[in-house]
Amino acid sequence: WISRATPWALAASLVLVVGGAFLYQATESSSRVLAAELTADHVKCLAMNAAFGMHHTATTVEASMRSGFGWNMHLPEEPSRAGLELIGSRPCLYGEGKIAHIMYRHDGQPVSLFMLPRTARAEELVEVLGHEAAIWCDGNRTFVLVSGEPRRNVERMAAFVHASLK
Repeated sequence: WISRATPWALAASLVLVVGGAFLYQATESSSRVLAAELTADHVKCLAMNAAFGMHHTATTVEASMRSGFGWNMHLPEEPSRAGLELIGSRPCLYGEGKIAHIMYRHDGQPVSLFMLPRTARAEELVEVLGHEAAIWCDGNRTFVLVSGEPRRNVERMAAFVHASLK
């Protein structure tokens, strides 16, 4: 049985390697592919959060960003001014490596802020999979805010986070 399964296992491994290489290239060159990948992660992580009831403080999230990414950041003070409530954070993987994922709720709706280290992308707003993704760059980090809310809400949240993230 094992000798007959070996070619299938090798073929599956080859498909994974080729698919991974394609995803890496596509993510690197397309904001739409990046937004789709991060939107899928947004949905998955927030569903997991709902199941496990995770809730982190700003201090915990900032410490996690420092230890996991060497990023000495400070979350926006008084996020409630923009209708945001911090849920927590986690490291995630995407086509180009490990990224930070900070989760919020905006008026009860899930919102994700992703930070991609050592990456520079053009500022853009992309609609994909029923979500809006606001993309901007600050130094050598790219940020992507993902939400299923209307474009104008996403633009306001992204402007607030962009202006207040230190």
